[in-house]
Amino acid sequence: MNPITEVEQIVEQVDRTAPGATTLELWVPSQLRLRGIPVPLDIAMAVILDRVWSFDLVPDGFVEGNGGRTYRYKRR
Repeated sequence: MNPITEVEQIVEQVDRTAPGATTLELWVPSQLRLRGIPVPLDIAMAVILDRVWSFDLVPDGFVEGNGGRTYRYKRR
């Protein structure tokens, strides 16, 4: 499996796994690119969170990891 380096990869993962889910976990590396350009993590998270919210999921914490975080989301 190729490592995640692009915001678009995470958004695609949300699109595949979030429909109908009551919970969701996403690994988000601390360095990401958007449309091939490096972006600050807060910008990347805004794009990711917008997609997560579209499935009526809300943040439920995170766990620090080596090189990123695992974010948890749950149904409202």
